Amino acid sequence: MSTQLKTDSLRSILSGVKRPSRYIGGEWGSSPARQDRKDILQVCYAFPDLYEVGMSYLGFQILYSLTKSLDYADAERVYAPWSDMEESLRKTGTPLWSLESKRPLMEFDVIGFTLQYELSYTNVLTILDLSGIPLRSSQRNDSHPIILAGGPCALSPEPMAPFIDAFCIGDGEVILPEVYQVLHDLKGRSRSEKLSALSKIEGVYVPEIKSKQPVRKRIIENLDDAFYPTEMIVPNTGIIHDRIAIQVFRGCTRGCRFCQAGMIDRPVRERSANSVVNQVERLLKTTGWEEVGLLSLATCDWTNFDEALKKLAPLLEKNQTKLSLPSLRTDADSVNIAAKLQSIRKGGLTFAPEAGTQRLRDVINKGVTDK
Repeated sequence: MSTQLKTDSLRSILSGVKRPSRYIGGEWGSSPARQDRKDILQVCYAFPDLYEVGMSYLGFQILYSLTKSLDYADAERVYAPWSDMEESLRKTGTPLWSLESKRPLMEFDVIGFTLQYELSYTNVLTILDLSGIPLRSSQRNDSHPIILAGGPCALSPEPMAPFIDAFCIGDGEVILPEVYQVLHDLKGRSRSEKLSALSKIEGVYVPEIKSKQPVRKRIIENLDDAFYPTEMIVPNTGIIHDRIAIQVFRGCTRGCRFCQAGMIDRPVRERSANSVVNQVERLLKTTGWEEVGLLSLATCDWTNFDEALKKLAPLLEKNQTKLSLPSLRTDADSVNIAAKLQSIRKGGLTFAPEAGTQRLRDVINKGVTDK
């Protein structure tokens, strides 16, 4: 039975914290929880950082929409609270709730964390603690949600292994539908049965089940065939990157020695120009955002950039929309790209020299000179 938090309780808590819009949901593009479907798997995606940070992360938007599109699962969201909200929740004994249905996280079948950076690990534990869920996997029983984790840091899972039930290694668009289908089919069964079944899925690592076989990373081979949302959640408040985000390719060919993403996102996979233009056109219609960001590790390396720019220019001009390129190398290719953008409203160009001296750039294999 749902213990949806009462409006009076929410008002009392939210009236005493900064930026209560972080915790209320109801944004344009978000979908109501399907509470009428008791047979579906109830998933809550948890981003272990502030709302402003989590809402800027494209992967969260993709997985939310993907799960909503499944007939056997539903998705809601939660973000790490700011210190004033955490204090209020602890003081009143109120459990952390989801944005869509205002239900305590303890009531969900699955809580899925994204591990984007190591400094967020303590926030994972804070979210579990505020939800009344035991921190360690070994302390949980059949009444608790299954705790999943994915993202780049999941490729080095052992630091968080005592706290996570199962890690999804690789591209979530491929793994999660299989994971949710298995957990849906096992609703009402024991926790041990669920974890045993998850361990048999390629790309899933269950720490408590020892195996001599390596866990293979799952990848999407063709980005044009990958799921991409036709709508996105538009925040009610300012966020870090307040714009349409389109990932133009995954991976990188450069081989900089310090770069985690350039290694774990291999092989390089590109989106076609037509795919990107179609996504931009759809999202401009459904979101109302006034800026588009083309995302990748180094957008200047996207081989379809010139073709896409020619097709995007009239579309952006018609909608009076800015174009942002948030990751550019400091080389001649980026200078040429900047020149090609002169006729387009620019939201921002971000150049990444990475090091202040030529010696250090050589050490990290950056391949960029002062000239």
